[in-house]
Amino acid sequence: MLLTTPSTVTFVEMAWGTSLANFGQTCYARRGLIFVFMSAFLAGLMDLCMKVVLQRLHPIEVTAVRCTVMFLCIIPDTVYNSELRCFASELRKEYRLIVIRSLFATAGSSLIICALNYTDIGDAVSVYQTMPVFAGILSTLILREKYTVVQFGLSILSFTGVILVSRPPLIHFPKDYGISQSVRHLYGTILALSCAIVTATSFVMSRKLSSRNISANTILFYFGFVSTVTTIPLVSICREWKVPECGSDRMALIMSGILNFLVQKTLVAALELEKAVYVTVMFTLNIVFVFLIQFLFLGVPFDLFSVCGAVIIILASVGIMFEKNRETTEEQSPSLQQQQQHQQQQQQQEEQWEMSSPYERQKLLP
Repeated sequence: MLLTTPSTVTFVEMAWGTSLANFGQTCYARRGLIFVFMSAFLAGLMDLCMKVVLQRLHPIEVTAVRCTVMFLCIIPDTVYNSELRCFASELRKEYRLIVIRSLFATAGSSLIICALNYTDIGDAVSVYQTMPVFAGILSTLILREKYTVVQFGLSILSFTGVILVSRPPLIHFPKDYGISQSVRHLYGTILALSCAIVTATSFVMSRKLSSRNISANTILFYFGFVSTVTTIPLVSICREWKVPECGSDRMALIMSGILNFLVQKTLVAALELEKAVYVTVMFTLNIVFVFLIQFLFLGVPFDLFSVCGAVIIILASVGIMFEKNRETTEEQSPSLQQQQQHQQQQQQQEEQWEMSSPYERQKLLP
């Protein structure tokens, strides 16, 4: 029989409290990466909802409804946080950049939906996740951020995993792959690649806006407003409005807009805390979630190429976390050195005070 004394219980409670406090501090320091992880999972669910709806609705209508629902979700959140500064004088210089960023984000949302209409969800999302390479180049040109050899290597590693997962026809070309299917797959690949470039540009612009103290809610509000204003007239001109006949399609269409809001919210919040390269490389975990969700809900199997590509993407994401930890340690090292020097000076002053005579102590007094 194990006997516990009050001192033992107190020691265990203190140990648990210390470990939980350290875990909380670690999570708070890495909250940007946690936001990206959540965004990748929610994006996988959003892609599933859009793939289900695209079987019966036009891509333009899906884009318009998704953007409208997202805009309706961001309005209460923005008003509640009192961050809606539509006509603030300090935002006049940033209006142009905010609108351009919103247009790029709207174009990216439309392109990925069109890509899902032409090809499988896994292939479209895989090609879409090539944006770390473009984000690294654009962040270096626009934001003047350092693009180290480690970051370049991790981006190439992630890009290699994306190629393996997507299984392009140059690597994996079965005999029963018809010409029409090949053309549709090519269209979907081009649309997904264009979406990767456009989305990487919007990510870098979000990072630039966050450096000017523009809140995430303000960025999302303008994105929802611009996307709604641009897509609804386009659907009306094309005469593609159609009410879903099935209730599950309506719920999937509404959920795609709500999930789009959550994805944008977590992504913009992550870009306020982390570099654009870290966010885009970490967001490639979306490919793993997409293939798992596609297998569980749509019954689409994945082969050896998918497994190897997913493992490579996970390794690249883990490498990003280690790189972030190393940079954080290097940033904290100067402050630690200053603290050590200050402590050494205090010790020297105390030793000098103890060894000095009363007459010398009067001279040392201020």
